[in-house]
Amino acid sequence: MKYIITVLIGCFFYPAILFSQANYKKGLVVNAQGDTLIGYINYREWDQNPKTFTFKKSLEEKDEKVFFPENTKYFSIENVEAYQQYAGRITNDKTELNDLSNGIDTSTVVGTFFLKVLQKGKNLALFSYTDNWKTRFFIQKKNDTTPQELFYRRFRIDKAIKTSRIYVGQLGIAAVPFYDNSPELKRKIASSEYVANDMIDIVSRINGLSVEEIKQAIKIRLSHRSFIGAGLNRAVMDVEGNITFAYNQQSKLSYFPKVVLGRDVFFNPNVQRFFLRGEASFTGGKYQFETEYRGYRLTQLNVSVAPQLIWNIYNKNNFKLYIGGGGMVNYSIYSNNESYLLILQTNGEKKMYQDSPYKFVPVWFSGVLRSGVSINNKVEIALLQTIKTPITNYTSFSWQTKATQLQVSYFLNNNSNK
Repeated sequence: MKYIITVLIGCFFYPAILFSQANYKKGLVVNAQGDTLIGYINYREWDQNPKTFTFKKSLEEKDEKVFFPENTKYFSIENVEAYQQYAGRITNDKTELNDLSNGIDTSTVVGTFFLKVLQKGKNLALFSYTDNWKTRFFIQKKNDTTPQELFYRRFRIDKAIKTSRIYVGQLGIAAVPFYDNSPELKRKIASSEYVANDMIDIVSRINGLSVEEIKQAIKIRLSHRSFIGAGLNRAVMDVEGNITFAYNQQSKLSYFPKVVLGRDVFFNPNVQRFFLRGEASFTGGKYQFETEYRGYRLTQLNVSVAPQLIWNIYNKNNFKLYIGGGGMVNYSIYSNNESYLLILQTNGEKKMYQDSPYKFVPVWFSGVLRSGVSINNKVEIALLQTIKTPITNYTSFSWQTKATQLQVSYFLNNNSNK
């Protein structure tokens, strides 16, 4: 319980740590005057295009300069992302199913924005802009000075959902000079969806990339890693309700080895602030209760699958501190399930008599909280606390189990490249 309270308190206070923590990476800025500044850019977990960013010339420098789209022509984070200034109109309609307008919405917003560079080729450049409304794609021909938005709209008419795929025609016009070099290009454009991979595929063909280069261009950056691990499971069983053992409440502590394997998937592999973890493990417990006149023994072997959300609250290249949690699906096999009576004999000794054992469920659900550290993107040390959960179906009482686990894991591959 103390561990759970500590984690919950941490979840309340750590947002301040998250948003104050810097993540400076090598980069460059081209300011409004055309001057190129080399230094470090504070790279955040941008799920939307940034409205500002901070820059400093060296990691040791204290002063940070804030840049806006209005005073920045271009900026890039080395080997990560690049953004280009765009001054003009963007569409302002929504395309999510629950937010669709009644009738077509052609509203626009005028402003200066950072467009994310998806590809710059010999014939065409591709950009994207994501905000609270939607994601928009832009193209810019070789001799054009301003990107052009590719239009895609969804709306309702008499409860029916309508789609306007104007971008297909726009791409078709841009691709006319290149159809002979790519027979599939016209078909690709006609069948394309308004998503990044399809847009990158089409623009890559217009730019004359080879089949292998196209595969690399549309390939989502590897953002996962696998791990194996081992640890120690310290478990205890509680009894609550109208039952003799409830007076004793807890079994003796059980110590059992644990083995684990799993996979992490990062939301943003360049930052690695948040990630999903899928973890499968095997462990067990040997429990024993004993009162003055009764006793109980049980061995439990358990296989679990636990999807979790992990948050690196301190996030540096060689050291990370995280908290997280999730659910667990458990499958248990029980053995040595023995209930017995202790009868006092005339000679003063107690004799054991077998009694009817209880029934425990094979499949049960629970939760897990965890915290840990990752060192050099190779080794992780974690402390886990499973939430106390019933493993019986009786109405007047329940047998419940909980565990504290110490776990050491080794990352087999770290394709996140941070």
